[in-house]
Amino acid sequence: MSAPRTERRGVLRGTARRVLIVPQSGDGPFEQVIFIVRDGSAVSEAELLREALDAAGEARPSPPPRRKKRLALLAVLATAAALAAILLLILL
Repeated sequence: MSAPRTERRGVLRGTARRVLIVPQSGDGPFEQVIFIVRDGSAVSEAELLREALDAAGEARPSPPPRRKKRLALLAVLATAAALAAILLLILL
């Protein structure tokens, strides 16, 4: 990795962080999930890893929105009502 860049305001601070990287399986769009752990967290490493794996398992893209079935149902009902009205006009 390259050294941190300096900005006009000065040197970057707070770059020493605890980072947990969880690789993802090949079936999703993500290669890896990166967690930055809070300083002073009172969680054991095993618990931290379990929570990270649980959260990474949920890191999937949302499914596409479902199509509205009500509009199709309304179209079918309107067509049936129109046909019933035509039949009544013919029979009367």
